[in-house]
Amino acid sequence: MTCSSVASKERITYCPLTLDSGLVHQQLRVQGVSESVLETVRLVCQLIDNSKELGLSKTGLRDASATMRRGEVVEALELALQHHLVLQVGIVEARFVGHKYSRDWLIHSYKLNRVRDVDKMQKMKYAGKLYQGHGPHQEVGGGTSQARRSKRSLRGSLDEAVGREDIKVDHRLKNPQTAARLTREVSEAADKINWDDMEEVLVHIRPWVRVDGSLNRRVIDRLLGAVLGAVMQHPGSILATLTARFSPALQPTHAKELILLLAEIEAVQINRMTKPNPPGLWSKPEPVSLEPPDILDYDDELVVEPCVEAVLRLGQFIGDKLYNQDFVCHCPCHPERRM
Repeated sequence: MTCSSVASKERITYCPLTLDSGLVHQQLRVQGVSESVLETVRLVCQLIDNSKELGLSKTGLRDASATMRRGEVVEALELALQHHLVLQVGIVEARFVGHKYSRDWLIHSYKLNRVRDVDKMQKMKYAGKLYQGHGPHQEVGGGTSQARRSKRSLRGSLDEAVGREDIKVDHRLKNPQTAARLTREVSEAADKINWDDMEEVLVHIRPWVRVDGSLNRRVIDRLLGAVLGAVMQHPGSILATLTARFSPALQPTHAKELILLLAEIEAVQINRMTKPNPPGLWSKPEPVSLEPPDILDYDDELVVEPCVEAVLRLGQFIGDKLYNQDFVCHCPCHPERRM
């Protein structure tokens, strides 16, 4: 299995609130999955469900499935991850948890689906005012004093909100009347939302994932650039070393997910380094071989190397977007650099 397939399985941002395992197995039969593979999927899911909320680490899963062929376990685990029967969670070390025991690892939220109906769009726009959503960015023009007044009006009221700017609702504001008005406007916006048209989901906690499970491209593009810079600065590094380099700004599992995404767009290449046998007094030196990795490999066994066209691949992934502002404020002295 290539790293691109690993990344596509691990980068699932949200999953449905309820899941029928029988229906999933029926869908797998329709897709042409054999009964022997389905039986392996059941066994793997049963091993993981036995650990309940704690789940199994890679070491625990490899030990629990020692009597099974590794290729069959990897294939069954891929299918389980793809259809949300098993979820990959964790902070420092990746763990596999069954769907019915994953509520403690995820966030219960609502998926705001894009609609094209005019009437529904009028209802959905109120939801966009309650968080940083997908609304278009309004450029503030004119003189400096007029621009500052317009920017303050956008941050101080929901009337001009389009779903992207940061609306602050705090009872400790200097003007109590402004705080009361903002609180009332948020309450009115929440009452106008049709919650029946929204999907309840379980969202994975990621720095580049919004509360509704949508992807924040500004954040993930900047993080991918930072991770690729570290890989190009230290080619041939061990994956565990690279993930520890970004801690505590990024958790090791999050940094690993970014590296897997870079491997999927062919900006970096990940290989498993097979360790030779322990040398003896009269033994000959053995060459170190590199093999394609799978999802059960340890991080200290994987070697990350940048590709020749790494920067070009990342530029193609980002596209023609122009980011004039940073996604985080570097210091409190420059609040205008906030998103």
